[in-house]
Amino acid sequence: MSVPVSVGSGSGSNEFEISTYPNPVNNVLNVSYTKNKSAIINFTIVDVLGKVVLKVEDNSSSSTEKSIKSINVSTLNNGNYFLKISSEIVAESIPFVVSH
Repeated sequence: MSVPVSVGSGSGSNEFEISTYPNPVNNVLNVSYTKNKSAIINFTIVDVLGKVVLKVEDNSSSSTEKSIKSINVSTLNNGNYFLKISSEIVAESIPFVVSH
């Protein structure tokens, strides 16, 4: 299931839209996002205790088009995790489940 998350400021202007799929995930978590401002996006996966288990950076700072980032989570144990997405324009956390 994919649930879009919109983050923005002002009167209805979305600066960032995010969706993740699949959930639960087996080996690859796909993150689909659109940003309306140029920015470097950092993806951090943390476990339920808040321990950072994986970090990925998207260096396509000039792109404001829709992007899909595939994150390999095959090395993670089964369980609940949070994908933290951060940049100078957004900070968001999305829960997901790893099930091999």
